Amino acid sequence: MEFKQWWNFRTNQSLWSRFFLAKYCQRSHPILKKWDTGQSQAWKNLTVNRKEAGQYIHWRLHSGEISFRWDNWLGTSPLANQTNGGGKPATPLLLYENLEHKKPVKWSFCLWRALRNKLPTDDRVVSFGQPTVTRCVCCVRPQGESIDHIFSKGHFARIVWKKFSGIAGPHTDDLSLRQLLIKWWLMKANNAVHKLLLDTTPVIICWNHWKNKCGAKYGNMSSSITRVLFAIHSDILPLLKTSYPQIQWPPNWIDIYILAENVKHITTTTQVEWVKPEAQFVKVNCDGSALTNPGKIIAGVIVRDHHSQFIHTITSPFGTGTNNLAETNAATIGVNWCIENGFTRIHLEVDLTILVHWVSNSSKPPWNIQMQLQQLQHLCQQCEEIRCAHTFRKANCPADSLSKLSHDLPRLNHFNSMLDLPSHIRCQIILDQMCTPSFRNSRNANIIGGNPMCGISIFDAHSIGIPPMYQ
Repeated sequence: MEFKQWWNFRTNQSLWSRFFLAKYCQRSHPILKKWDTGQSQAWKNLTVNRKEAGQYIHWRLHSGEISFRWDNWLGTSPLANQTNGGGKPATPLLLYENLEHKKPVKWSFCLWRALRNKLPTDDRVVSFGQPTVTRCVCCVRPQGESIDHIFSKGHFARIVWKKFSGIAGPHTDDLSLRQLLIKWWLMKANNAVHKLLLDTTPVIICWNHWKNKCGAKYGNMSSSITRVLFAIHSDILPLLKTSYPQIQWPPNWIDIYILAENVKHITTTTQVEWVKPEAQFVKVNCDGSALTNPGKIIAGVIVRDHHSQFIHTITSPFGTGTNNLAETNAATIGVNWCIENGFTRIHLEVDLTILVHWVSNSSKPPWNIQMQLQQLQHLCQQCEEIRCAHTFRKANCPADSLSKLSHDLPRLNHFNSMLDLPSHIRCQIILDQMCTPSFRNSRNANIIGGNPMCGISIFDAHSIGIPPMYQ
């Protein structure tokens, strides 16, 4: 009975529930509110049983009445239960940590604060009305301390950036921190290793600039370029060794950068072709695409029989969303058309592997496409027999081209004849009828490293021209 009371309190907009909300939950969510001495016995009964009752309440999405943090819309538990006491996510993935590259949070967080001008530099302290002498402790000729001076425009900072950007290429003199980072991050990467280096090196350099400044100003350390260069290298090398342990990384920056530029991904070539369905089956090939992710989404569907003969095609825009939503909608309109036209033995082919797992319930979909996926699964249950399989994009060319064609169409379109289709799509359908193979080149995560050229060690302060006053 008490469980039912909690259910009615949370789900019904009755006078009784509105009274309790107004009296006890004006400033907090009902899940958070505790019973205090002097409050009613009815409210006490609700709070005692809410934990057990809440486990059986699963909130429906898109209703506009859900608390993002406290209601159980995930299906497992409220989002608040997956955080620690400070409100921060309890898992490393939600702690803004890039697990793929094992980047510490402090690097990115320091740079994020610097870009938002939220670090306690002298110019920021003065803006709060506190009289202070603004003087940089890093440079030999002190100047006013600011974010740009510490991280990019100061004499000390320019020397450090020059040592790392010399081999990388970007010109960094007299640039603000934001402009300097954009220069690094817009450089074209040759491979995944090179991209990792271009993305993380500026972050590591800024972190060590800040450590050097704090150590010189608040600690008993003197500012030293040699120590900063060594610390930057000591951060870069373990990052690369952790992310790509199969590569023998050299001990100096120039060799590291040259090696990262020249590693090659292993590429494999596979022959693929469209295969006609079994007798009495129709094959539905569908594809969804998004101009950006998320962005404008479009679907393309083609239906053919077991003789490889064309039956029907559909192209349709679906507003905005993600690639996953586009693929799900494409499969839905394809299966729905077949059922409406009497085709109940369907072979569904998609080029999104995870969609096959979602349809077969072997994997849980994202919450934002659960309703669309449930609609697709409901249609599948209406079929006499349905098979859902993955196919490579190279064997799904007509559907892929139809989805790109939809970018120029304002509404859903049906094509009952091949003659109504553009010529390049007709050619792709004919090639499939002739069982013409295509070749798929795939670049996997495995890489091949080369022998780095001999460079100059960053530990030799004299050979790279560090002024004696900074050593």
